[in-house]
Formats: sequence, C-alpha cells, structure tokens
Amino acid sequence: MQRSFFVTLVEVGVSQPRLVVGYDRLRRSVFLADGHDRKPAEAPLDVLLKRYTSTGPRCLAAVPAGEPLPPTPSPGGGGGEGESPSLLRGGVGEGLLYDHLFRIQSLLADLDFAAAEAAIAAMRREHPGHRLTKMAAVAWARGTAHPVLLLEAMTDLLADSPQDPTFALTKA
Repeated sequence: MQRSFFVTLVEVGVSQPRLVVGYDRLRRSVFLADGHDRKPAEAPLDVLLKRYTSTGPRCLAAVPAGEPLPPTPSPGGGGGEGESPSLLRGGVGEGLLYDHLFRIQSLLADLDFAAAEAAIAAMRREHPGHRLTKMAAVAWARGTAHPVLLLEAMTDLLADSPQDPTFALTKA
C-alpha cells in the first residue's frame, strides 16, 4: 500500500476512526492501526465490507492533486492485477450521494427545513430506495424530532440490513 487513510467503522452509538496502514492482496486483508496499540490489527476486507454494509465503511483518502483515486476491489475478491485496496465500495458515484446526505444534514443543523425537504425530495426522486436516501429520511426524522417518521425510516433501513444493531436499537 502506498498511502495510509482513515476508515470510520460505525458501531452502536459510536463511530471509530482507524488508520489503514497496510493491505495484503493475497489474504485480502487490511491492517488497522489504533492509537492505543503499537501493533496494527489485521482485518479481512470481505468481513469488514459485509459487517459495515449498512453504514459504509466510510473512508477519507487524501490523494495528492492530479493523481486519480484508486479503483475499487473486484466484488468477487481475488486481488487481481491492477487492483488496489480501496474501501470506496460504491466508487466515486456513491461519494456524491454522501455529499447529498451531508448537505441535508447541514441544512437540518442550520434549521433550514424548507431547503432540506426539497433536497430530500430530489434525492428520493433521483435515487429511490438507495441506502443513503433512506439515511436522509432518518436525518429528516431526527431533525424534525418526528418519532413516527423515525420509526418508518428505521423500518426501511432494517429491511435491507436486519442484523444491524444500531438500526435495531434505534427502532426499539
């Protein structure tokens, strides 16, 4: 691996940033560093991607200007030639959806409900049923403190990820 980057792993009620410091193509695993441990922990990439399907994992990859982003790993695994370790699961296209979600969350934080509602409507129209569109519905429900909408939004997310403990506890 040429560059390290941060990945955020979301657990019940908390997100955990970890520094990815290595990648083993043969074993398809990443090496995660935690500030408290001197030795990085090895984590199988396929296990990480499956465990964090509902929330990411998200990552911040700092790439020098003028250099392209690395391609995503092939879905079937395998570490083929030209494959680079990237946790950008949906590629750059999903990154744009994250930008839309962040904009909605920012509008709600600024109490600009009309603009947030319009942005959510556009996201639903352009990306119906997408995981991040469903997360936008959760943001709207939380931002407007509407328990019925939150229950409906969490039910939609749980339909896609029934084993996600964060979603299950939010609905409970």
